[in-house]
Amino acid sequence: MDTAGILALWAEDGVDLMPGDEAMVGRKKISAWVEAIVAKMPGYKVMKQEMEFHDIHVCGEWASEWATERQVVQPPEGKPLIETYGKMALVLHRAANGEWKVQQEMWNAAPKP
Repeated sequence: MDTAGILALWAEDGVDLMPGDEAMVGRKKISAWVEAIVAKMPGYKVMKQEMEFHDIHVCGEWASEWATERQVVQPPEGKPLIETYGKMALVLHRAANGEWKVQQEMWNAAPKP
């Protein structure tokens, strides 16, 4: 739940396409969305985050990949663990300083394998 670390991976004008939400354009808007989610979850702790990336393609300053993910979260007060699965598509761009930044992300839920 390292919000600052996650957001540092994003381009300033990145676009996040989450299911059921309007397109979020820009790191500031994405940051506000992430912070709102974290604020609604006091005491929750991500216990495990597993991601497997596939079909990584690089063409000059651009790259794309897709991933499957599994997350295990411990709610507060001893409530049962929450296990979720998802899939995502990413478009990345290499910044002038050579760092790769997320330019676009699309995520949705996936069934348990």
